[in-house]
Amino acid sequence: MRPTLQASMRRPVLLVAVATGVWACSGPARVAPARPATVPAAAIWASGTNEGLWFDCEPAEPARYRCTVFRDPSGDTIAAGQFVLHYLTTAREGMTVYSPVPQPPTPLPYRDFLGGGSIMLADSLVLLADGAMRFPQGPGYGKQAVYISGVQMGPQSTYGRPEP
Repeated sequence: MRPTLQASMRRPVLLVAVATGVWACSGPARVAPARPATVPAAAIWASGTNEGLWFDCEPAEPARYRCTVFRDPSGDTIAAGQFVLHYLTTAREGMTVYSPVPQPPTPLPYRDFLGGGSIMLADSLVLLADGAMRFPQGPGYGKQAVYISGVQMGPQSTYGRPEP
């Protein structure tokens, strides 16, 4: 027996209703706050998952960037180093696969910073730490590590010393 037109329309209408409800309940879009004095004018703000963040990334060579991530509202540096741009996909076995990006978007659509290894972007794009990374913990000191395509190679080490 073929479903009636009315029955076949229920599912799309239900999906639109659910999507509208989710959009309405998500609240207003967050707006970039005042830029801290320590954050460069070129940095772009994103709301992030837990906190707002400022991203300052400059192209270093095709699909590679020198990035600094700043905490909002303090303007403190969270991480700084080299990143490489990739598409993020998931294979059938649940394994994450990264693919090169032939034409990087401008500006980069920032979403969040996930620990030391990656900056999440929109549209399944990700910047993966690739090279020496620094994670400042105060003026002139912090932790550092080497990454290859988002994977930390070896333990973190410290640099500098806290001021007495």
